[in-house]
Formats: sequence, structure tokens, C-alpha cells
Amino acid sequence: MTQENRIKNKIIALLFLIILISAGVNFYYQHTNASKNFERSIDKLHANISRSFHKILSQLKDNLSIISDTIISQKALQQALKSKDRQSLYHEALPFYHQMIAQNAYIKIMTFRLADGSAFLRMHKPYLFGDKLNANRKIIIETNRLQKRLYGFESDKLQKVFRVTSPIFYDGVYIGLMEIGVEPEYLMDQTRDVFETKDALFIKDGQGNYTFARGDQLFSSHIDAITFKRRLTLTTQKGDHYMIDPGMDLLDFKEEVTAKLLYAYAINDHLDTLDKATKELLINTLLSLLIIFFILQYFIRLFIDKLKKLTLDLRTQSEDLKRMNDTL
Repeated sequence: MTQENRIKNKIIALLFLIILISAGVNFYYQHTNASKNFERSIDKLHANISRSFHKILSQLKDNLSIISDTIISQKALQQALKSKDRQSLYHEALPFYHQMIAQNAYIKIMTFRLADGSAFLRMHKPYLFGDKLNANRKIIIETNRLQKRLYGFESDKLQKVFRVTSPIFYDGVYIGLMEIGVEPEYLMDQTRDVFETKDALFIKDGQGNYTFARGDQLFSSHIDAITFKRRLTLTTQKGDHYMIDPGMDLLDFKEEVTAKLLYAYAINDHLDTLDKATKELLINTLLSLLIIFFILQYFIRLFIDKLKKLTLDLRTQSEDLKRMNDTL
């Protein structure tokens, strides 16, 4: 190998290494941006779900408050509860109960309770009365104590129910309360319809652990992988990809977390977009690398050739000068 070729190969190898490192840095930078765009799209989806969830919950609170105020303001109803006339109370409340469940099929509970917390009349189960659930229903105890309306998710045989408890007064004297309960599926179904998500309800126990209550099979079949603290990507047996979000906290009347609604959304399109962008970036980088390499190689060859010609010319001139000097 000639000296010129060795120099040429060293220059080409050095430039190729520089180009390769630059291309790698550029690929990493572009791929990181694509990944961040993917994360931003997921963050945006989560924010939209969160806003929708809290808007639906806020509207539910407002609607149930208006309904409750309308019902408990009825003088005949107040009189029936004060005199403990169960039949009259049932008769006065029945039209409101029918109208309420006709407007919202997720309302499963409407109960009138006395000041001691005992169930005087369950509109949804009028044959059950007289029992006290104060040990399990802290919201009942607090409503009786504070004599003001409270909201929150609490347990019962339906597992978790959003409850609104409204104090009832007769001529300024506290005589009991009315309790309305809505299944959490009201929130789940409305959110699912808008965002096409899968969801599940997880109940928090006294030790802070969460137990699957009900929801999509995707959650129950991957229960061991769910952490409730960070997002998780799952792949089903069919090859579909889902992102499980830590979800929304369901709070009791003390604003403490008592359950979680977890959401999962399909990310096949997002991953396909990321994969496509990565492949395009890789192909473009390699093509650019090859084009630059061949261009540099061409100019380096021209440079070496010119350098050889210049060296040859200088050598010829030097020899001519030497012969001239010898002649003189």
C-alpha cells in the first residue's frame, strides 16, 4: 500500500468515525424527542380523562344537592318523618324517588334515617328498616353530629357507593337525614363512552392495600403487575397494547382515599407512530451517512490526487533547479 493510500484511508476512517458518532447523537436526540412526544400525548389523554371525571363528579354533586333540597323541603315529608309515620313518608317520597331513578338509573339508594342513625325507611327496600349501620357508615355519624350535607364514597353491600347525606329539619329542629347513593359505574360508564377506555374499581382496605372489586378482565388478569403508583404498559395475548393509568382517587367525606378507578387505554396507534418514526429516522440517518461518506470519499480522493500532483510538480521543479545549478 502506497503512502498516499495509507493517508487517504486514515483520513476516511477518521471522518467516518466522526460522522458515525454525529449520526448516533442525532438519532438518540430525535428518538428521545419522539418518545417525549409519545409521553406528552399520554399526559394529555390523562389530563382530559381527569378533567372529565371531576366535571362529571361535580355535576353529580350539584344535581343530587338540588334533588335533595327539593325532597327534604316538603313540609308533609318532614311531618311524616317527625311523627315516624313510615307509610306517609313513603307516600310523600315515592314520586320523587321514581323521578330520580328514571333520570339516573345508577341511583340505587334512597334512605331516610332518624337522628340516632337508624334506617327508618329505605325507598329501594321498604321492607327493611330499624337497623343501625353507624359502625360502618361514618358519614351517617358525621351528618348527625354536624347536621350539614356531606359527600363521599363509602362501602356497603354494593361495595363502593357515592353518597350524599342531607340533614332534615322540622321547624328548625333536627329530626334525621336523607341518604342518596349512586354506583361508581355512573362515573366509569360516562368516562368510558367519551374516551373508549377500559376501567376497574379497586377498594382500599385498612392496611392501605387495594383489592379488585369489579371491572374489565384486563385488570383482573394482570392484577400482580398493577402498582397504583405509576403507569404500566401491558400486552394482551392478542398482541394489543394498553397503558394502565394509576387512575382517579375516590374520596370519602373526610377527603381521604377510599378506592381508585383505574383506566386503561389502547396505545397501539401511539406505539405504531413511535415505531414508524423510529424506523424512518434510522433509515434516513443511514442513508445520510452513506451519502456523506461517498461525497467525502470523492473529495478526499480529489484532494489526495491534487496533493500528489502538487508533490510531483514540486519534485520536478526541484530536479530542474538542481540540473540548472549543476550546469552553472
